Amino acid sequence: ACVKEHTSGCAFRPEVSTTFQITEGLSRIVRDPLPPGEAEPLPPLGTREPAARSPLTSSRLTAECVSGNFDSRMGEPPKLLLTDDAGQPLPPLIFQEDGPLFPRHGYAGCGALALDPVRTDSIYLLSAPHAGGTEEAVFPRPYFTADGGINWAPVPAPEGFDPSHTFLGFQSTVDGVTAWFLQTSFDEPTFPAARVQGSFTADGGRSWAGTGPTCPADDVPCIWHLGEHQGLIYSADGGQTWSWATLGGDPFVAQQVLSQGSVLEAVEARTTRHRGAAPLLRSEDGGATWHWVDPPPPGG
Repeated sequence: ACVKEHTSGCAFRPEVSTTFQITEGLSRIVRDPLPPGEAEPLPPLGTREPAARSPLTSSRLTAECVSGNFDSRMGEPPKLLLTDDAGQPLPPLIFQEDGPLFPRHGYAGCGALALDPVRTDSIYLLSAPHAGGTEEAVFPRPYFTADGGINWAPVPAPEGFDPSHTFLGFQSTVDGVTAWFLQTSFDEPTFPAARVQGSFTADGGRSWAGTGPTCPADDVPCIWHLGEHQGLIYSADGGQTWSWATLGGDPFVAQQVLSQGSVLEAVEARTTRHRGAAPLLRSEDGGATWHWVDPPPPGG
C-alpha cells in the first residue's frame, strides 16, 4: 500500500493492514479486517505482456514476459516465465536492476519476444524500461541472449537504421529469427523495399546477416502484418515497393491478421488518423482494398 498524507510524501507499507480508513472530501470509507480464516493472500503484482513459442510444431518451448518493478515493495520484478520442449515449467528468468537490459530504477517489461528454433537457450526481446522522476528517458531496443539469460547483447540493426527508433518486431521461423526494422511513417504511402530491412540469425545469435522483404510470387499481392502498433504493408510487384494497407484512404493497425489465399481479415482494427475502431476488416484482393465487416451479435 502507498499511503500519502497531505504533502508528506508516499510511505510504503508492505505489511498487511488490519484496518484502514479513507477520507475524501465529505465521504469516508472504513474497511475492517476479514474474520479469521477468510483472508487470503493477494497474488503478486505483475502484468503478463508478450508471449512466444518455438516455431517448431514438435516443440512446446514457450516464454512469457511479466512486467514488474525493481522495487520489491511494489510487487514482482520483471521476468520471463519459461517452459521446456516437453511443456514443463523452468525456473523463471528474473531481470536484475543493474543488468544489461534494464539498468535503472523503475518499472520494466518486454515490448516483443521471440524464441529460436536452433538453440533453446537463445531468447530475443525488446527491452521496455520506464524511467521515473528526473531520470533521462531510455528508448526500447532489441536484445538477445545465447546462454539462457546470463549474458545479453543488442541485436545489430542494418546499416543506417536506428535500433531504438526503427525496430518493428521479431519473426521466428524454422530457419531462424529475423529482427525487422522500418524507415518510414504512415505519412509516406508507398516506399521502396530498402526501407524495410532485417537482421537474420540462423545460429542462435552468433552471426547475423542482412535480409529484405520478399513475396512468394511476383503476380500475387502479398501482405505483412508488422504488429498491432505498426500496421500492415502490402506489395503488388513482388516486394520491390510497399504500401500501407488503408481503409478509406487511412492506414490502420490491427491486433491480428488472418489469411486464406488472397482473402484477408484484420481483427480489432483501428485507423491511425481517426479514433474509430472496427472489430473486423476484410480484403478479397490480397490487401489492396479493405471494407468493414459487421459481424452479427452472438445469440442472447
